[in-house]
Amino acid sequence: MSAASENGFAVLRNKFRSSPGILIAALALLVGSVGAAAASPAPAPASVAPHTDITGETFVIATDTTFAPFEYRRDGELTGIDMDLIRAVAQREGFTVEILSVGFDAAL
Repeated sequence: MSAASENGFAVLRNKFRSSPGILIAALALLVGSVGAAAASPAPAPASVAPHTDITGETFVIATDTTFAPFEYRRDGELTGIDMDLIRAVAQREGFTVEILSVGFDAAL
């Protein structure tokens, strides 16, 4: 630590020693502002779309099946982490998916 930094800390330390009220006021302000921030409710996101009922709908998913373990073909069937995830979401939300392997350029 430089001499200038040590002198700056010494000045602050001496000010707080000579006037403990300043330290108490600073701590109270800090604690009060943290408490107020924690108690404030978070504002609702402005861009939340209303929930749309998609039960019974069919969604077509275009993918490239060359990125194992995310998506690949095993015994002619599309499988992998992404395929399992989209099928689980579809089952949970009540819609069906048609997954097409179209290659990277076409999937974009």
